[in-house]
Parts: sequence; C-alpha cells; structure tokens
Amino acid sequence: MTKKRIFTLVLAAVLAFTLVFSFTACGDKTEPEKKPGGDEGNPSVDDPYVVELRIVTPPTKTEYMPGEEFDSKGMKLAAEWSHGVTEDLDPSECTMSPSGALAADTEEITFTYEGKSCVQKIVVNSAELVSIELDRSALAEQQLVGTVDLYSVKVYAVYDNDSKIQVSDFTFAENGTTIANPAAYEVTAGEHTIKVTYKTLSAEFKITAFSGYTVDATNIVYSEVLEKNRDEYIGTNFVENPAAAVYDADGNPIISGTNIKGFLEDGTEADFPGNRYRAGSEQGTPCLADVKKGQIMRFHIWSDFTATVELVLTASSGYLLEDNPAGSWIPTKMGDMQFNKLFDVNVVSVNSETGLPETDEEGNEVKTPLTIGDEVILPGGESENGDMALWAHWQDVSFGEIELQEGDNIIELIVTSEYENKYEASCAANIVGFEVRFK
Repeated sequence: MTKKRIFTLVLAAVLAFTLVFSFTACGDKTEPEKKPGGDEGNPSVDDPYVVELRIVTPPTKTEYMPGEEFDSKGMKLAAEWSHGVTEDLDPSECTMSPSGALAADTEEITFTYEGKSCVQKIVVNSAELVSIELDRSALAEQQLVGTVDLYSVKVYAVYDNDSKIQVSDFTFAENGTTIANPAAYEVTAGEHTIKVTYKTLSAEFKITAFSGYTVDATNIVYSEVLEKNRDEYIGTNFVENPAAAVYDADGNPIISGTNIKGFLEDGTEADFPGNRYRAGSEQGTPCLADVKKGQIMRFHIWSDFTATVELVLTASSGYLLEDNPAGSWIPTKMGDMQFNKLFDVNVVSVNSETGLPETDEEGNEVKTPLTIGDEVILPGGESENGDMALWAHWQDVSFGEIELQEGDNIIELIVTSEYENKYEASCAANIVGFEVRFK
C-alpha cells in the first residue's frame, strides 16, 4: 500500500471520529452555529501526491546489445510526496518503458510511479545479428511422454562484433505451428523437431519421447542366428529363442504358425514347429501360440537411458477347464493362472553394448531372479456356449519392476507351468508381446 493510500485512510478515520463526537455532544436538534464567511462544512484537506520521481543510484549496466533486456541491478529510485515524505523505491515498483528485449535504437528507459516519471539513459550497440545458438544442455534429448519445459533451452544471439548474448523474445514451433505454452509442452511418443525463431533467424533441436519399449510376438531371433548377425539385432528390441533355428529353402529362419517343412543350417530337413516356438494367429492376432513347459524366451530391450520400468506381458490363459460338448477345444471356461507358477523370471546381467550375458568364474551366466507375488494372475474367461476367442483373451499382466541400464537388457522368462488342461495335457499361455513401461 502506498503512503498516499495510508494517509487517506487515516484522514477518513479522523473525520469520522470528529463527526461522531459532534453529534454525541449536541444532545438536541439545534442547528450548528454558522461560521463567518458562510462555510458550513469541515474544511477540505488535499490528498498527498507524488511531486517528483528521481534516480538515486543508476544501474550497474548501461550498455546493451540488441535483444537484451534492461538489467536494473544496483538501481535505486525515490519519490517525493507533496506532504514532505520521501519514499525509497525499487525499480520493480515502477512501470518501465520500453520493457522486454531492447531494440537497436533504444536510448533511454522511462520509469513511472504515481503519475511522475524519470529517465535512465542507456546505450544499445548497433552490431548486426548474424546467427543464433542454442544451449539445450539442460534439456535431455530423451524424454518421457508428458510435459516438457522448452524454456530450459537457452537462446543466444551472435553479432558481427563477436559478442554473444542470451535473449528471451523468441518463439518455439513444431510442424509449422507455434507452441503456445512452451513451459509445459505436451510431447507424445516419438521424435519431435522443435524450431526456435529469433527475429529473422531460426535453429532446431530434437526431442525423442518414450512411453516404453515393446517386443512383438513375431519379432523372434534364434540364438544361433543372433550369434552370426549380432550387429544387426543389438540396438533393437526382440525376443531371443534359444531353440535351434529352422530355416526355409532360401536359408531364412522360419517363423510361422503353419505346419511346413524347413531345414537346419546344415541342410537337414526338419518339421516346424515341433517343440519350437511358433508364431500363430489366434483371432487374427499374431502370437507365440501354446508355449509349453521348458521353453525359454529372452526379451532384449535396448534403452537409450537408465530408467525404472514396469514389466508387462500381454498374454492369454491356455488353461482349458471346460469346452463345448458339441465341439472339443471350443472353450466355455478358461482358468486363471498364477504368474509365478507359469514362469520363472530372471534379469540377466549383460554387456550393454554387445548383448552378451556376463558369466561368473565357473562360466555360468549371472542372473538375478525376480520375485513375483501370488496375487499376480493371468485371468482366464468364460463363455456360456463356447468361444474360440477365449484362446485369445489378451490381458496385460504387470509382474514387477526393474532398473534398465543404458544399452541392451535381457529379461528372461522360463516356462515352468505344471498346469494341465481338462485333457490332462500340459498347458501354459499364448503370448502377444512384452512391454516395459516407464514409471
């Protein structure tokens, strides 16, 4: 509150007290005695007002480059009031003009307070702007999906006299659209190219946002193929199948749900899938169909940075409890399956660059078992009349958290299922994919 407003409130209180006292003392309705000269009211009192605004101490900095903002550090002002009071002021208590980035022809800054103004002379260099530079060291290239503060990127104007200053009056845009709220810009998964424009010049930087990493059921690489083409696969996300590979006549590994003939690399003919994985198609969704006890899946996840992640398997129960009497294997009821009775899960210690598992002194791979609670369930499902779609009743099952390292990571699932279906046949699950989600 200014001294002007304080003085007015005090004066009003005094007048109110005087009026109350005069009415209390009167005691009757006799009109007050008229004063000489005809003045029938209280005498008026003028409100105090600022008569002068002056600079007491000039700012430390008075020379600028175009685009810089005025720096009031070290500056002090004072306002002289009509009733003789001197008020010390900080520049922030005054209105300043011009504000923001300084133009090349700016020669002074005007400060205004309570209707009075004063002027601070400055010099703005007339150097020519030749380029802009970005410092994005405070904004990592890899980000989680969500809001990003683009203002953490610093923008510098570079002039032909070799001077460089940080500027603020620039804009951000993506895909030709100006970003309205750079302090909380919403980024979706994927790569984003952000354009920064200052005056007539622009520069760009990139952000890659991740919501997590996924491995699809069909993205399978046999271990022996991986060993021969490691550089082709490490750096991507895939599931490694430790079973011996089956090849077609052209020498390509076979990943198929059909019962076809293939060949081992030495030319020996082999049936496929046999006891190996097959990527089948249940209800139009490619999957690892009918995985069995003893099968091993090694999910390779390549991460650009360390992060705590949630592990999620997208699968459907293969635990057939009841089927349609009119047609065997058409489920009416699929049972729930306890995750820790389906799989043993290990985090394999791995060379982050090569994807090769690390070994101990005896040559054994170093693994850390993941403890999974009994409450983690792969749900089954029911259908009154029977429905083959129950074989593909896909559910996202979250079964733990781990710390991803930068580079390659291996999460190993070993099928340990002791479940048997109504026909006393070993059963486990159909699997669509595997996902790690950032926390």
